[in-house]
Amino acid sequence: MSHIKTYAILPPAYIEYDPLAPDVAARVGALIEAAAPWARVEHIGSTAIPGCAGKGIVDLVALYPRGKLEATRAAIDDLEFQPQRTGHEFPDERPMRVGAIDFAESVYRLHVHIVAADSDEAVHGPGILLTDLVRRESARSSNPERVPPPTIRTPRENSSTQ
Repeated sequence: MSHIKTYAILPPAYIEYDPLAPDVAARVGALIEAAAPWARVEHIGSTAIPGCAGKGIVDLVALYPRGKLEATRAAIDDLEFQPQRTGHEFPDERPMRVGAIDFAESVYRLHVHIVAADSDEAVHGPGILLTDLVRRESARSSNPERVPPPTIRTPRENSSTQ
């Protein structure tokens, strides 16, 4: 039985950082990796950066090996994630799925980007690279709250309203 719920389409909002977001990402990542053991799931975006406010949506990237797009997409769909229905819709060859999960008495909205592990986006994508850079700098800083909150978007998200 999946724990993934229907995604609520809400107007954009500025949401303060939620320290439980990494735990939500870990839980959802474990669900996806159990369903698609060949995939590696990473927490990306503003909720992956301590102290960074943003849209309040937990973004994950499911990185799959060459030749496993259909199997990865099917495994994620079997968990009851839904195709994206608003904003700039991602194509079937580079899908994004949405959903929600109950965690610690709250409902967290989820975006799962399904990306080939050897693609330019996975290797050089601004969302992944910027998240990693800010995490490293934040960890080195003695005061991570002073790290300015970045806007983290992949090229396709720049025009998205989600």
